Amino acid sequence: MVIGSARRDVRAVTGLVTVAIVWTIALAAAATVPSPLVGAAAAIDLSVTAAVALYVIAVHGGHLPRWTLTATLAIGMLVGKLVLARGPDLGHAAMATAAALEVAALAMLAVRARRAYRAWRSARALGAETLDALEAMFAATGFPPRMASVVATELAVVAAGVTGWRTPARAPARFTVHRVNGWLLYLGVFLFLLATESAVVHLLLAVFASATAAWLATGLAAYSALWLVGDAHAVRHGGVILGERALEIRIGVRWRGSLPWATVAAVALGAPPAGAIDASVLGGNVVLHLREPCELRGVFGRRRAGRVLALSLDEPERFIAAASARLSDRSALPADSARGGA
Repeated sequence: MVIGSARRDVRAVTGLVTVAIVWTIALAAAATVPSPLVGAAAAIDLSVTAAVALYVIAVHGGHLPRWTLTATLAIGMLVGKLVLARGPDLGHAAMATAAALEVAALAMLAVRARRAYRAWRSARALGAETLDALEAMFAATGFPPRMASVVATELAVVAAGVTGWRTPARAPARFTVHRVNGWLLYLGVFLFLLATESAVVHLLLAVFASATAAWLATGLAAYSALWLVGDAHAVRHGGVILGERALEIRIGVRWRGSLPWATVAAVALGAPPAGAIDASVLGGNVVLHLREPCELRGVFGRRRAGRVLALSLDEPERFIAAASARLSDRSALPADSARGGA
């Protein structure tokens, strides 16, 4: 038992040391020889070569968990793209290498497509929201929890930016949160400033640097605009829902959670006190007081727990009346019935 454990530890350490050596040599070569071909080779070594070495040495035999392979490939791709971007000439070879790195990542996910699909179906069958189901899907492919949250959030925001233009469905129990503090007006100003700034930066980079750098900066600005639009659509389609058993928080991808009615002590109008969980959009106008701490899940896997929650609601008075009616109905039930309904 001890010998087997020692061998397992040796293989794990050997795999990690090999990845470190491959990365060190690749970065040293890219820094020493400023050539597009060397940069392309370094990018391949940083991602594909390092991942293959780790798989053969440690992951294949179970000496390291499979998520380490995904993490190695993801980190190598990120650093590899930075190496390609800082090269003297991002030519066809470098562009082809960047595309090959993307294909390698997709191929790795495709190998576990069946497992990811099963995780997605199971999460949706249990009533999970799209973002939660995406997190479960990526976690099933071997992504670490935080990385799964980041990738799922990015995908959900981009999808909302493309498909979220339709009018949100109306329901008496759903209370929207995006109009009260004028967030859409702020968004319009941000997008205008982003478009103006990106146009100026594009021209300056094209004249004084290179066309490649100019288009890279413009592409990043376009993605930022898409991210802002997607976040706004997600907030617009979300809100606060008075469910039968719980108060559902769906502030887009920013905050989400479920507060059982048995844990809600009171709801009131007003600004949030110090230390409250701020799940509002540009400032809260409704405060929830809880009997016990409840956890909310935030953007990119962030989590916060507390007993006071601040929300911004477009119809705060109607929400207070509806939520108070729910609490009154539950307080009129016998204690055992109230617990069972929660």
